[in-house]
Amino acid sequence: MSQAPMIRLADRIRALNGPTTVIDPIRLERADPIMTRFYMQRTMDALHRDIPIIVADPVSEYYYNGTDRERWDLKTDFPCVIPPFPQFWIEWTRPTQIRSVEYGILPATSSAFEISGLHCVVADPATTRVDLSFSWGEENRASFVKFCEGARFVWLLHPTGFVKNAFCVPCGTFWLATDEAGNIINYVVISYGSSQDSELLSFEAPLFIHPAILALTFMNLKNGTLSTPVRHSPDKFARNWQKRKGMPLVSYRTVIVDPDRTSKPSAHSTGTGGERAFHLVRGTIVHYADEDGKRLFGKYHGTFLRKPHTRGTPDAGFSQHDYRVKAPKGVNQ
Repeated sequence: MSQAPMIRLADRIRALNGPTTVIDPIRLERADPIMTRFYMQRTMDALHRDIPIIVADPVSEYYYNGTDRERWDLKTDFPCVIPPFPQFWIEWTRPTQIRSVEYGILPATSSAFEISGLHCVVADPATTRVDLSFSWGEENRASFVKFCEGARFVWLLHPTGFVKNAFCVPCGTFWLATDEAGNIINYVVISYGSSQDSELLSFEAPLFIHPAILALTFMNLKNGTLSTPVRHSPDKFARNWQKRKGMPLVSYRTVIVDPDRTSKPSAHSTGTGGERAFHLVRGTIVHYADEDGKRLFGKYHGTFLRKPHTRGTPDAGFSQHDYRVKAPKGVNQ
């Protein structure tokens, strides 16, 4: 994996002041510059509100280079998509290279921005009114209600890419609906342009959102953790940046998955009478060695994702807890 940049994409966006190059990578010459800057401003405003920042560079390396898998399905290949915060920013750098089962080894510049980011807003459709005025419109309220059926959370995702000193900001949003276990049950793209623009933006989901969604999957595993926020740049560099830009460099969390650990660091409370409360057990990355007595069912070996499941008894109460990526070397799903 390439060395992490001292200036993150969130820093670059927060420091914007004056003319800058912002392009719509979907509509290109057909882009509406007013709308492009509107979407850019929404992300900038969110980052100025100091929303949590998550860095998923190792996950990007795994997604592009750690596996040669070419096709990923949002509904079946990304379990445990559970929000760590109601609103947050997640970003990742391009990998060192891209491995493809169909095309072999490719340069990272062929399929990834220098650095990418995703502004995530999450709402509970049962208790929170999601603002439909811009993305859906009042005339599409019935469609939105249908989209939310069976959902525990609804996600609004807006991506930003950065390459050659230009910000790549599509005029559209990705929407996900997830159930209680974090399974993606609905997915739609809403674009400011035509239906063809929406189709093009949806086609580019692997570029714009897949590494971030995979990072959410990893951080919600039992052996996944999200570090406390810290600033990673040297003090002298950070002081110079603040002096020039008028604001500090961001502190950010990193996602860490340790395949050797099979549980969260902290234990959860039990129910009454020593019984465990009914609760959801997140998935876990587990490794079975190719040695006698260590294979799964006595014959399988490798690294696998153990899917989420429930434990405990409802009579002992219900437990709801949030799990807040060093990416694994391989996961067979």
